[in-house]
Amino acid sequence: MKILYVTSSFDKKGSASIRNVSLVNGLVENGVKVDVLTQCWPDYMIDHDLKSNINESVNIYYDSIKVIDLYFSKIKPGQDGRGHGRRLLSIIKSLVKYIYYFPDIDKEWITNYNRSIDYKSYDLVVSSSDTKTSHFVANKIVKNEHRAKWFQIWGDPWVDEKGTTGVRKVFAYIFEKWLLREGDEILYISLPTLEAMKKKYYKYSSKMHYLKRSYLVEIRGKCAPKPDEGYTFSYIGTVYYGRNIMPLIEVIDKYNNKKNKKISLNIYGTYSHEVLEACRKYSNINYCGYIEYNKVVEVTYNSDVLIYMGNMKESHQIPGKLYDYFGTDRTILALMESLDNPVSKFIEQSNRCILFENNKDLINLDVVVEQVEQNNQRVLSEYSKEEVAKHLLDVFEKYRDNL
Repeated sequence: MKILYVTSSFDKKGSASIRNVSLVNGLVENGVKVDVLTQCWPDYMIDHDLKSNINESVNIYYDSIKVIDLYFSKIKPGQDGRGHGRRLLSIIKSLVKYIYYFPDIDKEWITNYNRSIDYKSYDLVVSSSDTKTSHFVANKIVKNEHRAKWFQIWGDPWVDEKGTTGVRKVFAYIFEKWLLREGDEILYISLPTLEAMKKKYYKYSSKMHYLKRSYLVEIRGKCAPKPDEGYTFSYIGTVYYGRNIMPLIEVIDKYNNKKNKKISLNIYGTYSHEVLEACRKYSNINYCGYIEYNKVVEVTYNSDVLIYMGNMKESHQIPGKLYDYFGTDRTILALMESLDNPVSKFIEQSNRCILFENNKDLINLDVVVEQVEQNNQRVLSEYSKEEVAKHLLDVFEKYRDNL
């Protein structure tokens, strides 16, 4: 079997790329020949560690998108957007992107995708967002080049995605519905999102499926801390759109004032000014900046507790980091803005996380520390790349049998 995997996020920094690399590697390990069609991004936006983890048998076609080079040409690694000139440039770029570039900044890819590929050799075309442009490119391929079967993988829904507002929300509704109609099978990586989308687009619900988001690397084996050692908590990700890490910081500070065995919280990623100031104000809170994939693996291995923070109360999306944590035997502390929503129920049913409402009066670190000391957590192997890829292939086989 041969698959063409179309995505704009493959070796670019970010969780979506980890998900895509993991699934592609899993398909290869299930005996599938996989080619990837993706985009060229500026070098500073590439996760070179993640790139080194791509299976060597995967053939990657890179398409150059002129506007991407232009749009990101004034941004340098480490720039934080401060200063009047940079802020003005950022505002102008955002406005141009909002008005002209639909579905996203890479819309040029839809008409300028690689036409030298032998598309007739593929049994299945899989498109994976984000960006949503990937689905538009795949649609062009199956319509113009070769009518292969077409599966769509949605990392996030579109209309309900945070940040989709105004006239773009209207366009998103029109084209999301159109894409769902055109695809042969639709796969969502979040079970709560699948359930919400089946209700929203009932007409297409029969071809919607849940495809777990797999972890790329399995991490086992760190012993519980020794009596004279403290506990290492790690948060890897971004704090934005309602992800508030301040309650945890305050609870850790209170805990450390009472206990001899201290907790250190290491924060990796991009954060607000408030979080950076908190790191200076509180002892045992360390802001470590962005790290590439192999360093993420190292940090995860050396952690006692991995912190997961949910999105806003009404969101049914699950940040990909949770699934990476499922590939470890570390204690997972999940902090949610509400315990009364589908995502919290999903996390609770996993039987893998300690779950608290994200409130400083409700977070009980004694419970977390007790589980660390027990040192008996398990890897959820059903989220391995091999198992998730096998499920995708099962969906394809069932689809083909029903033709």
